[in-house]
Amino acid sequence: MKQPIVWFKVHKTAGTTLKVALMGRDAPLCEGSVWRTWEIGEGQFYQTAWTGRVPAPHNPDKVIALDLQTKDGFVEEEPELYERAWKFTLVRNPFDRLISGFEDMRHRPDGLPSDLPFDDFVATLDRDFGAPWHPIGAQPIPPGWSTYIHCMVPQAEFLKIKGERPPDLHVLLYERLEEDLELLWERIGLKLKLAHMHRSVGRRPYRDYYSDWSRRKVEEYFAADFELGDYTF
Repeated sequence: MKQPIVWFKVHKTAGTTLKVALMGRDAPLCEGSVWRTWEIGEGQFYQTAWTGRVPAPHNPDKVIALDLQTKDGFVEEEPELYERAWKFTLVRNPFDRLISGFEDMRHRPDGLPSDLPFDDFVATLDRDFGAPWHPIGAQPIPPGWSTYIHCMVPQAEFLKIKGERPPDLHVLLYERLEEDLELLWERIGLKLKLAHMHRSVGRRPYRDYYSDWSRRKVEEYFAADFELGDYTF
């Protein structure tokens, strides 16, 4: 029996690009997935379909994509499968990842105000919006923030099972995507073609967004993420 593959899927790290490569452009998000809903603010909800077993067309086994809210539940339900799986994730420089989420939210019809200063956005990182990763009560979510609020969650939180990162987790880097994905292609048995999805157009280099204050704030808030890839500014 081939080794199953578990993907700890982190938002804003080429997840859609990889999903399309594994499943095809017109495939549903997950085969047999169940929509799960969490209240992240009064009358506001977050939904995910990233739980389930994603069929890779060239692989008789399954690629299992786990998201922030459902990874612990999956491990409880499928402990034997999880233990024997080859586990991987993709991570990204926290400075760059936060800008990607910020610009995405600013360019959505239901997103952030287009003139919102980046420092004002960074100033909210310490707020508890009552999202599922916060154990305490909610504050109201400002209009337009719920769509991509998960980009403000440290990547390290996506990689924990019962509070700990799996020791056998392979951490691949967004910055060397083609090279690092060779490990995944070896497991699948075929090198799949990547078509960059949601490509940013006209975005400034991420360093241009930061003041000295916001740089220090992000370094503090995402401290664990910088260690994942030995990242710097």
